[in-house]
Amino acid sequence: MKVNNICDALGGINNVCNVETCHSRVCVTVRDGLLVSEQLLRREGMYGIVVQGNWVHLIVGSQASVLAQDMQECLNVSCQPVVA
Repeated sequence: MKVNNICDALGGINNVCNVETCHSRVCVTVRDGLLVSEQLLRREGMYGIVVQGNWVHLIVGSQASVLAQDMQECLNVSCQPVVA
């Protein structure tokens, strides 16, 4: 998975507001959900993608926390674990 491609598929750096991890998922808040390309995200190896309005859930498996940290560095946004 290439972080830059994932960020682009999420609508670009300016579209991402927040990145969180929850078990096997990376949960992303975006400004405009219509800018998210599910097709491009699938090409990057996501097991599943759920887009609901401004929320995007990327199901990535055991790599979720590493991917979220890499996205945080790439996007310079907050990355917090979701407390269940």
